Amino acid sequence: MRYPALLAFARNEAGTVLVFWALALGVILGFVALSFDLGRASITRSELQSFADSVALAAAGELDGNDDALDRAAAAANLIVDSQSFGNTDRALSGEVSFTLTYYATLPAEDTTAVSDDTTDPEDAAFVRVQVTPTVVESTYGAAFAALTGRENRNFDLGASAVAGLSIYACDITPMMFCLPGPDYKAEENIGDMILM
Repeated sequence: MRYPALLAFARNEAGTVLVFWALALGVILGFVALSFDLGRASITRSELQSFADSVALAAAGELDGNDDALDRAAAAANLIVDSQSFGNTDRALSGEVSFTLTYYATLPAEDTTAVSDDTTDPEDAAFVRVQVTPTVVESTYGAAFAALTGRENRNFDLGASAVAGLSIYACDITPMMFCLPGPDYKAEENIGDMILM
């Protein structure tokens, strides 16, 4: 017994492009959705790195070798306030809950070598490393991608770090030259007087 309607349906080619477009549209929408997750992760990483850079520069500006250098560096670092817009929750980035400071006497010659010469002596501390407390950015649309690839963790664990040091190139240097105030000015009559520049 033959089923002519079934054979006719199997041979009919009308609508085959629709199947292709349905599959392609699913893939395209998947990549668009995944780009939202990657964008959120990228923005969060940029926010954390900007905060780490600012804290490192503020702390490094106080590493002058004086006895209170580490205290001043920590105080300067605590003055930096920023915000994180994405992640599990919006949060303010400030204070010791948002970062840790580690001080170093020297840095290795190569960037690929780990920094290991840490110190707690304010006279030796020449560099500071800021490690921002990591945050999690949930991958909302990545759940489907994680299911397809077999990944268990579909979230992004993000953090940032920065290293900075203080280099003083010129300090307490007298001017090389300046012009006298006028033709009637006599230097020997103004010994010890300040000149407004």
